[in-house]
Amino acid sequence: MLEYISNFRVAAEAAWDIKPGEQVLIVVDDTARPTLYGQAFREVMNAMGAEATLVIIRERELAGQEPPPSVAAAMLGADVVIRIPEKWNMVHTNARRAVTDKGIRFFHVSCGPEPLMRQPVTADDIYQIAQRTEKLTRLLTEADQARVTSLGGTDITMSLRGRRAMGMHPRGRPLGSSPIPGTGEATLPPVEGTAEGVVVVDISIAGREGLLPSPVMWIVERGRIVDFQGPPSIVEWLRDLASRDAGASVLCQLAIGTSHTVPAVASGMNIDHGREGRIHMAFGRNDDFGGTTYSVVHVDGLFGRTSVDLDGVRIIENEKVK
Repeated sequence: MLEYISNFRVAAEAAWDIKPGEQVLIVVDDTARPTLYGQAFREVMNAMGAEATLVIIRERELAGQEPPPSVAAAMLGADVVIRIPEKWNMVHTNARRAVTDKGIRFFHVSCGPEPLMRQPVTADDIYQIAQRTEKLTRLLTEADQARVTSLGGTDITMSLRGRRAMGMHPRGRPLGSSPIPGTGEATLPPVEGTAEGVVVVDISIAGREGLLPSPVMWIVERGRIVDFQGPPSIVEWLRDLASRDAGASVLCQLAIGTSHTVPAVASGMNIDHGREGRIHMAFGRNDDFGGTTYSVVHVDGLFGRTSVDLDGVRIIENEKVK
C-alpha cells in the first residue's frame, strides 16, 4: 500500500486542501479496488492531521441509487466526503446533493487500473486540469446551442440556453473529482425536449465492465431516446433501463472530459470519462445538477474522436480542446 500512499498524499495536498482536525468520511464499495484505495486515502488523510473514517457499503446496482440511510446521515456530519465506487458513482443522488448544498466538500474518485493509480500526478497537472475545466464550463454556460459530432457517427444538436454548466475537477468546490490520476469534466443538462440526432457510443457504457464489443447507437428525438441499435444483449439492457420511469429516456447530460493525465488509450473503466475531449452523454436523472428531470436511473455513454461546436464556433476538434 505504501506505493499508493506517497502518491495520493502529493495529489491530495495539491487538490483537496485537507486541514488538521477535519472529519473525513471515505465511502467505498465492498470490492477489492475501492477498499484498497480507500485504505490508502485513509492513511493519507490521517497523516495530514484529519480524522478519517472508512465506511464500506454494498456495491450499488445503478448510478443514482442512494446509499444506506445511516451512511447518508454520516455524510452530513463530515467536513469532507470521499466516494470511491467500483462502477456506479454517487454524484446523482439526493445524499450527495444534500452534502454539497450544505457546503460539505464531496470528491468522487474513479477507480483506475492499479498501475495508473501509482503514476505520479504533479500539482501543475492538477492546476492545468482545473483551468481547462473552468474554461469549458464558462463556454458551455454562455452558449445557446451545441452540436456534437464524432468520427464514429454521432451527430446531435441541443439547446443549452439558460443552463449553467458545472465543472468537476480535483480542485472543485464543493463538488470535485479525483486527483489520481487527475480526472475532470465540464458538464451541464441540455434543455429538455430539444436534443435531436444520433449518439454513437463506441467506448463504454456505465455499468458494463470493459470496452464495448461494437458501437451502440442512441436515436434521439425531441429530447428523448426513442430506440437503441447495436449488440442485442446491450440493446435489451438499455431498453429496460430507459423504460424504468417517465424520466428515464430523457437525454439528460452533455459532459466533456478535461484531463491530459488520463491515458489516451481507453481501459473500459470509469476513469476514461475524464480524458480531454472525450464526450459522455447520459439518459435519466438531471435535476441534481440543474435540469428538471427526475429518474431512478442515470446512464452514461462514452465516445471519442469528438468535435463540439457552440453557437457555430468549434471548441473541440477530434478530442482536442482549442
